[in-house]
Amino acid sequence: MPVPEEWAPRYLKFLEDYPWLSWSGMCWTVVRSLSGSLDLDDLGARLCTGGSPELVAMSVREGAPPFRPAKVLFVGEGDGSVLLLESNDEYGNKTAVREALSESAEVWSVSWNFNGHDRLSHATGGHTVFDWPDYIYNDVAHGEVPTAVRELLATHTDPLSGGPMPARAAAMSLIEVSTGARMSGDWVDRERQAFVVDHPIPPDEILPPLLAFVDAELNALLRSAAKPVRRRALLHIAREMSDRFGLGHDVVGTSCARLSSGQTLSSEELKGLRALQKAECQAWEAAGGSQRAPMDAAIAIRSALHAAHRGCHDFDALSNVKSALHDEWARFRLALVRMVGDSL
Repeated sequence: MPVPEEWAPRYLKFLEDYPWLSWSGMCWTVVRSLSGSLDLDDLGARLCTGGSPELVAMSVREGAPPFRPAKVLFVGEGDGSVLLLESNDEYGNKTAVREALSESAEVWSVSWNFNGHDRLSHATGGHTVFDWPDYIYNDVAHGEVPTAVRELLATHTDPLSGGPMPARAAAMSLIEVSTGARMSGDWVDRERQAFVVDHPIPPDEILPPLLAFVDAELNALLRSAAKPVRRRALLHIAREMSDRFGLGHDVVGTSCARLSSGQTLSSEELKGLRALQKAECQAWEAAGGSQRAPMDAAIAIRSALHAAHRGCHDFDALSNVKSALHDEWARFRLALVRMVGDSL
């Protein structure tokens, strides 16, 4: 697995030019298809076990993306591959995510955060080939690391220097030679599409899991209903959360009216729903994580209306509804069950 000598210095220069990626944290994941081109909708569904994360245009920039705690993965398409970049996060290098992405594909990922925690991994066919945490100073990996990979990283690791950047640059070079994908300043400086994943796999300590894990019975019931009933349920979620928490009455009202008539949302309505969620996520962060319910309600509103916009197949918004309502969830759930029952 020979790597051209100039590649590691080029990636070292990249990390020096973007210190907020090199020190605060970054995850670069490359998905290379083994059977033709990659479909972004399919790739997005793999990021959240069958859901439909929205693709949003935004700039890669210093600091956490504006939708935190949602997972934000900037995306770019290459020749037979898709590049995913995260700032201040490492969702793409989670085992469950890596293996989901690697169905009919191969996946390489390198990540680190401000505490170090460097990780290099490779998966293909839905299975991890190797997962190597702390690869810079740790010889132990899960799976078999090719000898050429170990030798390459060893030549760029100096335990006495205390600096991880040369090894990180070498790992990025390794991904380029393995996939043909290249990360560069030009890639980072351009506005990119980004997947916004509100319901990650595996769930974390902040975001609730998918509805299938929270309430499999309700999830199956709603998915089995006719499309008009599914749409009515999703609009009910959005209206109720808007009314209960006083959120986005105008954009929710116009969005529900449009979707009720069988139309899809306009770009302005989608933008307004993103702005609503962004505002509540930022308020939650500014309050040190104490204003959880309004943020959950805002995520539920956007998630429900986006699902209705995309064909009414996804009810993961209800995970956030349950988190927002606490003791009132049982009554809300009963209303949905009756809505479906009355349609039969």
